[in-house]
Amino acid sequence: MKGLVACTGNQFCGQAIIETKARALKVTEEVDRQVSVPRPVRMHWTGCPNTCGQVQVADIGFMGCMTRNKDGKVVEGADVFLGGRIGSDSHLGDIYKKGVPCDDLVPLVVDILINRFGAVRREMEEAED
Repeated sequence: MKGLVACTGNQFCGQAIIETKARALKVTEEVDRQVSVPRPVRMHWTGCPNTCGQVQVADIGFMGCMTRNKDGKVVEGADVFLGGRIGSDSHLGDIYKKGVPCDDLVPLVVDILINRFGAVRREMEEAED
């Protein structure tokens, strides 16, 4: 995965709602273990609506928020943006899904990469070899 950007997150920023840097790396590494993506995908993380991580110009963007998990407990989460582009055909990404618990991001990103970016599950890729 190329193009990973993350703001400083709540470790060093009083505005940030969630931790970003370690989580961005963890999610990216886990997704990379599960799927092979045929082209670079830009993933940007920001800890709050100030969007220092510029989530709206990423292929996939994550904006920190608090949300509830399936048990109703308040947890760190993210609003997920898709489709941001820069350049001559620039476009701000649109909200894809709001309030996704951070623990649920890996399967969501895997599905997005398969359905929108042509990714292939690694076990399928190995079976074809």
